[in-house]
Amino acid sequence: MIGVAFVEACIDKGHEVLAILHGESKKIDRLPKSDLINIIYASLGSYNDIDIGNERYDAFYHFAWGYTSREGRYDYYGQEANVRYTLDAVNLAYRYGCSLFVGAGSQSEYGKVDGIINRDAELNPLVPYSIAKASAYWMSRQLCHSLGMKHLWPRIFSVYGKYDSTEAMVNYAIIKFLNGEKAYFTSGEQIWNYISAYDAGQMLLLLCEKDVLEDTYFIAHPESKQLKEFILDIAEAFDNPCYEFRKNENKGISIFPNMEHTLKVLKYSPKIDFKTGIREIADYYKPFCCK
Repeated sequence: MIGVAFVEACIDKGHEVLAILHGESKKIDRLPKSDLINIIYASLGSYNDIDIGNERYDAFYHFAWGYTSREGRYDYYGQEANVRYTLDAVNLAYRYGCSLFVGAGSQSEYGKVDGIINRDAELNPLVPYSIAKASAYWMSRQLCHSLGMKHLWPRIFSVYGKYDSTEAMVNYAIIKFLNGEKAYFTSGEQIWNYISAYDAGQMLLLLCEKDVLEDTYFIAHPESKQLKEFILDIAEAFDNPCYEFRKNENKGISIFPNMEHTLKVLKYSPKIDFKTGIREIADYYKPFCCK
């Protein structure tokens, strides 16, 4: 989802893109059709075998990450492999002549934060997935510096879009409502933040275009609110939606990023409001739903 949004942002601005896809990917049709896109196939573990020929590029964005399912995030050895793959990506970027390497960090690297998450907050990852993300951050940063490359590690918060997993809350709710089925949610008391895939792609590209300093940048929306309010916004887009909030003892981890620094540097305001984004996802799923 994020990779596609980023490529679309690049094409809109006229940037040539080399897209490295998994050989068994069934999602190639999601990429825009453009003469500016070149495609090669490689698995995460085979970056060192890629023949770059005479190709040269300016920046390398590394979105690939294995073991991202709920179960996979607790796979210690799978997550350890992701750190090695990130270092392989740095070396591949160097071979392509890139002066900039951009990773895909996660808000989960901060662990459970009570209140606003500031960019200088201490990292406190709690599960193998987030521990691996934090490890990949530190190790790729050091390797980039040793190779003379600039390193950026934007931390991505909750992105939504039509290509997100059907298990993700937003898409789950939309599909349930389209099918006329009842959707079940927790009490939704925690603070949450949603940014559209479109806006995330635009912000990620600006990190390169604006030649920002090596610093911490958040890919998130400037507005955060209770998760329950987002759910009610989704329900409002449908006629007679059926849903139920279930009380849970633990209100869950909140996501409340301080976006002041990032928005000031990038000079960017999100273009897609949540309700508009919901309608776009609903339009995408309508042909597949039974109602």
